[in-house]
Amino acid sequence: MEGCESLKVTLLVLLLIVSCITDVRERKVKNIVTLPCVILGIALNTYSMDQKNIFSSFLGITLPLLVLLPFYWAGAIGAGDIKLLCCIGVLMGYEFLGSCMLYSALIGGVASLISMLYYRNLLKRLRYLFNYILTAFLYYYIEPYSSNDERNGKLPLTLIIAMGTIVTSLTI
Repeated sequence: MEGCESLKVTLLVLLLIVSCITDVRERKVKNIVTLPCVILGIALNTYSMDQKNIFSSFLGITLPLLVLLPFYWAGAIGAGDIKLLCCIGVLMGYEFLGSCMLYSALIGGVASLISMLYYRNLLKRLRYLFNYILTAFLYYYIEPYSSNDERNGKLPLTLIIAMGTIVTSLTI
């Protein structure tokens, strides 16, 4: 089944390239890219007839939904980024995905810090975050997270996820 593994890696690379391009250009991760990857990922893992691969694929598509939906509801992450992580999970399995999400979070944190230092709005953003969290806990209400800062330096998260995927590939 080495052919399946190389096909999954090829699909992953194509998925990341196309998703990064569309996210940078249009700020979207398109369904026409993610849906075929999910279908092919399920098909390849089913074709391998390995129950571990099938289970890992199922957890890989479920994990981003369970972990990231609250952040989506708060407006902190886009649905396309969750779809991209689901594709990575269904293709590569939940263990790869877990590492990918961890590395992506670390890389994203560093990139965000650099962006806030560059735009000189670190203290303003931290105050906003503190007030946002405080309001959520005091009033049990979560509103969309938006800093209303014209120079907020929003980063295309697909680039961060792609970097996290590369780091994961090099460490596993």
